[in-house]
Amino acid sequence: MLDRLQYYLVLFLIRFLMLFPRGARKGFFKFLALLTYLFYSKNKKVIEANLRYVYDDKISKKEIKRIQKECYKKLFLNILSIIESNTYTKDELKKIVTFEN
Repeated sequence: MLDRLQYYLVLFLIRFLMLFPRGARKGFFKFLALLTYLFYSKNKKVIEANLRYVYDDKISKKEIKRIQKECYKKLFLNILSIIESNTYTKDELKKIVTFEN
């Protein structure tokens, strides 16, 4: 029962978000990414550990923070893209997608 309620709540939120212009949705998801960056430190530690593993001490703390913020932003914009993809018409898809060979 709770799963069904959560499902309908998510559907409602998606439909509500789709009422707003694309720029406003994009801004909202960037804001969510920033909030997640600020308040969810577990993943920040994982990102930093991975960057330190790859770059040793050759990467600055400032660059690590920039990459962490960018990771969250890309994640949330990908989620938005998935949500928006359900509303594309055939003509819109033809403009977005290209095939080679």
